[in-house]
Amino acid sequence: MKKICIILGIIALILFSKCTMEKPQAENLLLTIEIDYGADNQRTISTEWEDGQTAMEALQHVATVETHPVGQYVFVTAIDSVKGVRGSKAWYYTINGEPTKKLAINKTVDPGDTISWIYKTDVCSGTVERYK
Repeated sequence: MKKICIILGIIALILFSKCTMEKPQAENLLLTIEIDYGADNQRTISTEWEDGQTAMEALQHVATVETHPVGQYVFVTAIDSVKGVRGSKAWYYTINGEPTKKLAINKTVDPGDTISWIYKTDVCSGTVERYK
């Protein structure tokens, strides 16, 4: 009887340790948002990832965001009161260091992603002008 209890105890420990090893790590369910306002003004924020969350929603969780619709598009025009200047400066983003081919409102993110927003030279205003 003592041997059976020991064996059952060992099996329980193995099952318990396997269950705890398979749980996702808390840090894997986070997103990192980097915001570069220019002029050496940057900040990095961690926020919880949510299933189906877009890059825009993640940004809105950590900053004050202004947007502007142009036809079927929605552009970020200001982050924390740093406003884009049409034809001069605008907000762009990357995910894990790679540019995306979607607007932030349409781009879903994965847990562990780093979303970087940078205020830089506007290269897109002329291309969306025709969609007004």
